[in-house]
Amino acid sequence: NTMVLGCEQGIEAGYGSPEVVVDHCVLLNNDIGLRFGDSYAWADHTGSLTVTNTISVENLNDNAYNYVPELEGPRDGVVSITYSIVNDDDYNDGAGNLTGIVLWSEGYSLDPESVGIGAGDNGSDIGLLPLP
Repeated sequence: NTMVLGCEQGIEAGYGSPEVVVDHCVLLNNDIGLRFGDSYAWADHTGSLTVTNTISVENLNDNAYNYVPELEGPRDGVVSITYSIVNDDDYNDGAGNLTGIVLWSEGYSLDPESVGIGAGDNGSDIGLLPLP
């Protein structure tokens, strides 16, 4: 239930072997929203990035990015994005993923007319959960 706004990397599973889990988050207006790998070729990038119920849209370069320098491309099988909105051809077909324009209400919750309402893996909204 985290908002990441206007950063270079929103959430990154980078150096080494991190096991990063992202759930009910919003990543917006970052250079890259969700990223596996980093910019250094001197590390063996393993680990995983598991994303559910999350919105990563309107980021400047990529909403979701998998690039490992030592491979000069993506590492297969390390990124899982489900029940999310990333508007990225590499991940749009994941289980429960939706595409479209997100409509925001105050505090970056979803507008009642937005894509993602009631579409989370447990029937909740995708994105931020309401605070108690």
